[in-house]
Amino acid sequence: LRAMIPLYEQAANEGKPALFEPLLDPEFSAVMVTGDELKGSTGLNDYWREMQKTLGEGGKYHVQVKLAGPATIGNDMAVAHGTTDEEATISGKKMQYVGEWSAVFRKRDGQWKVLRVHASMAPLSNPFVAALVQWRSICWAVAGVLFGIVMGWTTSRMMFGRKKPATP
Repeated sequence: LRAMIPLYEQAANEGKPALFEPLLDPEFSAVMVTGDELKGSTGLNDYWREMQKTLGEGGKYHVQVKLAGPATIGNDMAVAHGTTDEEATISGKKMQYVGEWSAVFRKRDGQWKVLRVHASMAPLSNPFVAALVQWRSICWAVAGVLFGIVMGWTTSRMMFGRKKPATP
């Protein structure tokens, strides 16, 4: 099971999810940190393509997986969990965060395969939420300035009006 980690990191860091496909159970499914649920290797590849679009031109992603401890292993099932140190570069801005993950493995034909993965991160205290809050704050500040200019102009027009042309 530990041998899967370097292969997953390589697949994710090189943007080649196909490298990880041989380790997937035929019934593989996952819930990703974005909340997206995917099924099978096709779902994994589709998800990765969408993430590459989100990262944009020159965007990068890097992950390092850490185990919380030994896996709990039964006859043909195992469960493991841990954290990830992740970094996404979007439009030149690096965002670092820690993810949490858990995985269920199934032994098929004498080989361990990944059956189910769940990944998450802190919902409110992560760099993506912070960037969104900052962007919204800027938008509201600009809207407030524009509103103030329009109100000031309207008020001055109402109070002082236009000068009426002199009556001949």
